[in-house]
Amino acid sequence: MQEQEMSQQAHQPPYTPIIYDEIAAQFAQTLESSFSYLREDLDHLIILGAYGGDYMISPESGSHFNEIKTVVLPCLSRSLRQMQDLLTSPSYYQGGKDPDYQTGAKLLKEVEHTTDRLMHLNQSLLLQGQPRYFRGDWDMNAYRCRAMQLSIVDILRKTAEILRRTAQIPCYHRYLLSQSATLTMKKRDMEELSQITYHQTHLMLNSIDNIIRSFEPSDLELLGDRCRQVVQKIESEIAHQVKDSIARARMHIPSSQDALTIIKLTRLFLNKLSKATNGIPHPLPLMSSDQLLALIKATDHLDDSLRMFSIPTEQGPDPKKAYNLLTQVLSAIKILTDHSGRQGPSPESPYDLPRKCCEWYQLFSHQLSAVVTRLWLRI
Repeated sequence: MQEQEMSQQAHQPPYTPIIYDEIAAQFAQTLESSFSYLREDLDHLIILGAYGGDYMISPESGSHFNEIKTVVLPCLSRSLRQMQDLLTSPSYYQGGKDPDYQTGAKLLKEVEHTTDRLMHLNQSLLLQGQPRYFRGDWDMNAYRCRAMQLSIVDILRKTAEILRRTAQIPCYHRYLLSQSATLTMKKRDMEELSQITYHQTHLMLNSIDNIIRSFEPSDLELLGDRCRQVVQKIESEIAHQVKDSIARARMHIPSSQDALTIIKLTRLFLNKLSKATNGIPHPLPLMSSDQLLALIKATDHLDDSLRMFSIPTEQGPDPKKAYNLLTQVLSAIKILTDHSGRQGPSPESPYDLPRKCCEWYQLFSHQLSAVVTRLWLRI
């Protein structure tokens, strides 16, 4: 008799039966609603971020920024991590517990309140005027505020995705109860889903924390971040161009390698701007705030020009769009070479840094100009 009881205990499910009650159902519905509302608000924020108005800095921007950095963002990160531990952590299931939907609902209220406050503060950083693109007479402080707004939008977008993925837990919970599988199989499936969701939300939460840590970048970091963002877009465009070239080759359709060369050269230029290469110190830390601002303005719409150039046409790459891209790059290079030309060699550096920079940018200009010229000659 004792052996039979021990055998039954050994084959018991890892923990108590799955309970899906009214609280769980309400929590699932609230999660989905929160995700939908946040996405709708995000669409509104993205439109304002794209056009934005006159970009006059609000008189309250300093206090708003301080509240965002020291209160709102840490609170959001903390609430999201607590939700993650309660609802998606594999260790929670292994400890013999079901998801704590009741506490999760309270944390979700905190997240909703925090995101509402974050959206309000985000819109209050700058005074909005008549819609127009972010060009013209603006200073580094205005650009910094714009960068902060875009970072906040990125955080809110990741928060919405975390809510969407977390909502999968109670929804799948409900689905399993409608199936005829054994309790042990249901428990295993819940644990597998929780592991996947936990990993996905963990990556997004780390990304949010990274944004919070770098929420007050220097002028140089603003330029570097912007260059790296464009490089990421270029990487995907290069992959698309390579795939398109392979497809054309299989169908014996000629394709222009010049377009791919122009895209790769633009990536090389932006990589050079964003970080030191070949062990040679970066020249940009020696530039003034005004010079860095001029460089940011010169490169700010490179990704738009590159996207327009990359749009496929029956006639192949558009030389006019290639020339527009070249003009923007040469404008940025002129700022760099003018700055390097005014710098004398430093006795503390083993490199003749200004001369090497000028030589590199001049050589790069010749290479990019030559490729664009080839496109013109084919008209």
